[in-house]
Amino acid sequence: MTFIPTYHERNLKNLAQLGDNTKMAAITWYAWLIANEIDVLIHETIRTLTTQKGYLASGKSQTLKSYHIVGQALDFVPVDGKETLWDGYGKSDIKRAIAKAKELGFKWGGDWSGFIDKPHLEFHYKGYGTDTFKTKGATISLAVTESIKEEVAAVKDVVKVETDGDANIKKLQTFLNGYTKKASFTKLVVDGYKGPKTKTAAIRVFQYFSNVTIDGVFGKKSKAAAPTVKKGTTWSKWTRLIQGMLYYNGFNPQGIDGVFGNDTVAAVKAFQKANGLVADGVVGPATFAKFFE
Repeated sequence: MTFIPTYHERNLKNLAQLGDNTKMAAITWYAWLIANEIDVLIHETIRTLTTQKGYLASGKSQTLKSYHIVGQALDFVPVDGKETLWDGYGKSDIKRAIAKAKELGFKWGGDWSGFIDKPHLEFHYKGYGTDTFKTKGATISLAVTESIKEEVAAVKDVVKVETDGDANIKKLQTFLNGYTKKASFTKLVVDGYKGPKTKTAAIRVFQYFSNVTIDGVFGKKSKAAAPTVKKGTTWSKWTRLIQGMLYYNGFNPQGIDGVFGNDTVAAVKAFQKANGLVADGVVGPATFAKFFE
């Protein structure tokens, strides 16, 4: 018998309220849950400012700048039968589900220090409030099907077609995979999603290029070893890494071609300005450090 989540229809209605890019990542995750027979309730997605103020007053939240307000977060609860397990986040299958969400680019509230929020997943996309809402509220019934089996298949088809990741992140992942042995990391899945594995791989490649200890952590020694890369450089491999990390951080250098031209300069300046750096279009230690935060 094909698995279908207990609160499937409610889950789909809640997912439909998310921002477009957050929704695509969330549907991908939800399809993975179905394929792995992990039952959850998508308890809440978008939230009004009034509701958030109430949560803040009651101590359920510690900020008014919630990613729920801008459609870039969801709260989920493990389910057993029809029982919601608010203390069930330590179960092995839920740990797997959380790990998968992180791979897709979500941040988990259970990793926070201080105020821990285990039901919470948020998708930063290009930053707070950057997602779009062209499809908000659009039904994710995934077509009216005659059986649960067909419906699950429809979920997977939609995910494959509509949430196949970002093409430029795929190019970054493919570039990084060229250094799996030299930079000592497991080959990335080229899925177009900018999760922690992609960032760690990028740091390892940076460390290989810089000839420092390869540990996947951008610390003081890595920063000290960072080169200065600017327009006209012949270091195509460094330029490709820079262009890839610009895309990773939501800025567009107009390609990962290894040519540090005007488009890359403009993207570097925009990234620097957004991160409180001197916007000179030159990539040095401070800019590399911001790439890998």
